[in-house]
Amino acid sequence: MPSPPALTVNSTYQSMSHLCVIRKSPKGGGTSFKAPTGAAASVVTCDYFLTSVMGNRSISRDVKIAALNLYEKGHLPLKSILACVGFSRSTFFRVLKLWKTTGDVERPQNCPGRPRFLVEEDVDYLITLVQNRPDWFLDEILKLLKKNRFISVHYTTIHRELVRAGMSLQVLQDIAEERNEPARLDFIREISDYPADYLGFMDETSKKRQNTRSSSRPRQERSSH
Repeated sequence: MPSPPALTVNSTYQSMSHLCVIRKSPKGGGTSFKAPTGAAASVVTCDYFLTSVMGNRSISRDVKIAALNLYEKGHLPLKSILACVGFSRSTFFRVLKLWKTTGDVERPQNCPGRPRFLVEEDVDYLITLVQNRPDWFLDEILKLLKKNRFISVHYTTIHRELVRAGMSLQVLQDIAEERNEPARLDFIREISDYPADYLGFMDETSKKRQNTRSSSRPRQERSSH
């Protein structure tokens, strides 16, 4: 995207579900975060953020994410980023440490448990990914989430949402085994030797549930049946 006249900075960053552009005037007219045409975001001037920071020391979550994205992507030097977003170097690195350790730029307040940053459609997309490719690592899923859903989250957030959705390690291993193509071909070749009326089918979930109940019984009780 070409830089418009009289603007010295025209860098993009990706924040959650939309793309934004950061622009700075050479005459000290302030900096704005502006969404390109069609993006789901509004123009918010840096002057507003600076006023908010100086007034009550609160910093917008979007501003923190924007600062981290600009820093990690190398769009601006750290000094310029801090001058734009309006918080100190120590605050920046505190936010960066929080992001790396917890997967979020803010600590949860006044509510039990961790906040959820992925909507239902995002979680459905994650589940579809792991069902189709259960052997993928979290960083590979993270890249696809950024590319296809325009969402930037920490890999621990992805892991937490998958666990909430019931995608445990055992479930993923079961999916991977069921998608083992050589094993499936061997099974098809094996059962092809039998007539159709020799074959029977049962609910795997019911079978596993029965096995679990059986294994939990005392040995004497199992032997009496």
